[in-house]
Amino acid sequence: MRYEYLKEYETVFLKMTGLRMGEYDTLVDELLPEFVEAEYERLSRADRQREIGGGRTAKLEGRDQLLLCIVWLRVYPTHEVLGYLLGISDSTVSRIIARVLPL
Repeated sequence: MRYEYLKEYETVFLKMTGLRMGEYDTLVDELLPEFVEAEYERLSRADRQREIGGGRTAKLEGRDQLLLCIVWLRVYPTHEVLGYLLGISDSTVSRIIARVLPL
């Protein structure tokens, strides 16, 4: 259920998000810079043990993390279901929602 796959199915995308493709692309263009800035601030905190780039790498790019949050808000599936659909764990879904929702 990643963006690259869902964009081929506009009707399914609309039903899952409540947004048309153009509306979602506009939203991503507006939010992605804020998302990148928030991630940089999170990763450059003073008590961080590793340099930026150290540690795990994200399995979902920013566009898919925003999509996850929008689908969660629209359809409200459990975190386990979202994790299954995106190939990530339910705890990762929880962390992504906590980071993206304030944006």
